[in-house]
Amino acid sequence: MILFISLLFIFVTPYAEGARQLSVKKIALPLTIKTGESVNVSLEVTNPFNKSLKIQVKDNNVVGGNGYNVECLEKVIPASKKSVLIYEPITAYSSGAFSLGGATISYTNPDTGKEDKVESNSIKVKVTGSSKGNARGITNIYECNGMSMHSTSFSSSGSKFSFSTSTSGMQQNQQSQQQQMRKSIQKRQMSNQQSVNSNALKKQMEREMREREETKKKFEKNLAGNSRIKKELSRMASQHYNMTSKSIKAVNSTSGEFSFSFDNGTSSVKINGRMMNNRVASLNKSVESEALKSELMNKAMHNPVFKRYEKKMQTRGLKQTGLIYSSNGNMSMLKIPFKNPLTNETANISVNFKNMNITSVHLEEEGRRSMLLPLLLLLSALIIVSYVIYKKLRRKEDNKEEPEEKKIEKRDLFKEAERLIEKSSSLRGKEFAVVISEALRLLVCFLLDIDKEKDTTQLAYLIERLRDISDEEKGKGKKVMMILLSSEFAKHPLTNQEREILFSFAKGLLNDAKRKYKKTKTAENSQEASASRH
Repeated sequence: MILFISLLFIFVTPYAEGARQLSVKKIALPLTIKTGESVNVSLEVTNPFNKSLKIQVKDNNVVGGNGYNVECLEKVIPASKKSVLIYEPITAYSSGAFSLGGATISYTNPDTGKEDKVESNSIKVKVTGSSKGNARGITNIYECNGMSMHSTSFSSSGSKFSFSTSTSGMQQNQQSQQQQMRKSIQKRQMSNQQSVNSNALKKQMEREMREREETKKKFEKNLAGNSRIKKELSRMASQHYNMTSKSIKAVNSTSGEFSFSFDNGTSSVKINGRMMNNRVASLNKSVESEALKSELMNKAMHNPVFKRYEKKMQTRGLKQTGLIYSSNGNMSMLKIPFKNPLTNETANISVNFKNMNITSVHLEEEGRRSMLLPLLLLLSALIIVSYVIYKKLRRKEDNKEEPEEKKIEKRDLFKEAERLIEKSSSLRGKEFAVVISEALRLLVCFLLDIDKEKDTTQLAYLIERLRDISDEEKGKGKKVMMILLSSEFAKHPLTNQEREILFSFAKGLLNDAKRKYKKTKTAENSQEASASRH
């Protein structure tokens, strides 16, 4: 019964301690660009709770010398909804392979009342082409606790300069920050006096900032005058969409990237694109609305492959828990998650669309494989407990005392175990299990100075408590215990890996027995020598 409770605690406890958490996914498009082109980075945050949450984001995204170092960014996300945090596009000016590390989000978990942290995936971005001579800047962002501070460090043609802006809910803090910035600038100017003239550096910074602003204005003007862009904006207006945000990233007056977001109260549209030499090189339009989701879901429900997968989920007791929608241009995807509330088994059905037509349907059974091993081990534990209870009841009914077994000499136990281990090296299958099990019984008896064991359950129990060993060896002992019990009671055929585990563990015990035998012999010889002298 103690063995059953231990096994039940080990394998069931992890599934009872589950708690809801936010989830965050980092997205970067495209993943391969050329120098002078930009990559769009965003965070997709899913809130499973029925209340809005205040979160703090820590992130770092630098590609080709440009990007953002988010020290702290405070946002409020709505209840039970997916939110997207979009960064300004990052233009790369040097080639190479760059890694965007995982973003960390801190928040107070409503279920536990404790602070939780979740981390997103990391993404690799590849930039090809020759390096550009444009100014490169990394912006440090701090927008938490009522304070907003942005500082950007630029480098261009071998020189470096920086500027920063800050706002605060209190005038005193703002003045303090301005004083700190002035002190920082003064220190930087003093340290650079020997190599760089501070006035020239200041003029260069002002000139490059003016050039960047002028370039951005010219590009925005050329963008607004482009016939294709004018047509898209006119179409949005005719469908009663209002522009909610706009992002412009200019490389020069005729080339750059742009992003427009629209909303009409029932659906939202996002237009991302790139213009090169006053021509629209790419234009992606994504629409998200309840009507569109319903139309796509209706198409999926009439698909025969989807019907087959859905019926399979229902047969196994899995229920639909939500609907995830994503799109890129004319490509769309619906992801329908399923979950069994009793076993925590999960699965997803993914349906891909092109121009509103289904191109593929996939079933992803994520949780089923992970549940299989604990269920098998739990079943094995139940079999073991049933067997032990049966033996106890049988003994009470028979009310017979087992004759005391003749005690075997320790020296014979040790030598016989060594012979059996040598014999088992050439055996396989059931014969190997029988011989190695007998060798383990002899070694355990030798090391613990007890009579020969007859019961595999007792043997497994003693193996686990045999000696003060490392965690690694304890793990091997538990594996040996489960293999022995499964082999004897569940008629489980041994695999090659299980055979190696048993053989290796037996050899380890044999080495322990040899050391004990040698130590015992040394002590006996010393006692005999001492007795002979007296």
